[in-house]
Amino acid sequence: MVKKALLILVLPLAAAAAFVTWLLVGNTVVIELDQFEIQKALETSFPVEKTYLHLIKVDLSEPVVNLPETSDRIGFSVKIGVGLPGFGKPLRGTAEVSSRIRYDAPRGAFFADDLKVERLTVERHPEGYLERTQGAVTWILRGVLDHKPVYTLRPQDAGHSFAKLVLQDVRVKRGKLRLTLGVAR
Repeated sequence: MVKKALLILVLPLAAAAAFVTWLLVGNTVVIELDQFEIQKALETSFPVEKTYLHLIKVDLSEPVVNLPETSDRIGFSVKIGVGLPGFGKPLRGTAEVSSRIRYDAPRGAFFADDLKVERLTVERHPEGYLERTQGAVTWILRGVLDHKPVYTLRPQDAGHSFAKLVLQDVRVKRGKLRLTLGVAR
């Protein structure tokens, strides 16, 4: 009877000690997101239409995610319409964008960060103004994506909730965004 009572006391303590050791010795959790999951998250933010500096009207729609292999950035393209409010039809084109992933630990969420318009093509756009349009697209995308997570950890998943501490690595491998989380050291 005494052995059984000791066993009942020792087992939970051993399990707790093993768990603490597991956390402290370099536990990591890897989350893999495929193109479809990221695409779905981005689509909720589009279409968007804004006027930049009270002068340039820009509409962005139809994001298409691209995960460049072995990169720490995700890529996506968006259809763009740009023009002056009240002056005819907007010019149409495409913006190819890349971003890093930022982890917000208190919210357990991953956001597109450090957005860069890698290439902007707009038919019949005056060349001298393409840089301003690129600035407008960047400003709009930052405003939209700063508040919309690409992925949020599920609190009901014990592995995820324990790993809500530090983003250790972001990489695209085999067509999936690979997010490695672990305990701060």
